[in-house]
Amino acid sequence: TQALIVADDRAAAWRDPEDFESAMSVAASIIVRALLDEFEISFVCGARSSTDTAGHAALDAVCRAEFGEMGLVEAARRAAAVAPETSLVFLLGGAETALNDLLVAAAAFPVEVRRFAILIEPDGTSHLREADGLPVLHLAAKEDLGALLSWRVGR
Repeated sequence: TQALIVADDRAAAWRDPEDFESAMSVAASIIVRALLDEFEISFVCGARSSTDTAGHAALDAVCRAEFGEMGLVEAARRAAAVAPETSLVFLLGGAETALNDLLVAAAAFPVEVRRFAILIEPDGTSHLREADGLPVLHLAAKEDLGALLSWRVGR
């Protein structure tokens, strides 16, 4: 089983640069959990990526991620092409990432791929909602990630 994390690299997607750093922390947490569950893992954020499925390489890519101009949709299309064996995708965005971008990015993957969107929104309250069949986790605090994911992933 292969998991993939795709993050929005556009500065405009994030209300604060700290939110982007929080997203990278969330990405690292997902990578560690996936490795413990014996998933292969890939990560794409703009020009920075690791698609060799080795956990340490993905963590290194997360640490080196930075703002760019590719955006979530193009990163997802690129990720789908370079990681075709993916079975689980996490799309990471900020409070300013458009819902339409999440939906278009999710559509880059075949229907059998489980897809989740996570929006970092520290000014809100953590909650889950569905948008056209895509589970969207609005994450106010990183500590809420486990509860939100365990509720949804287990379904």
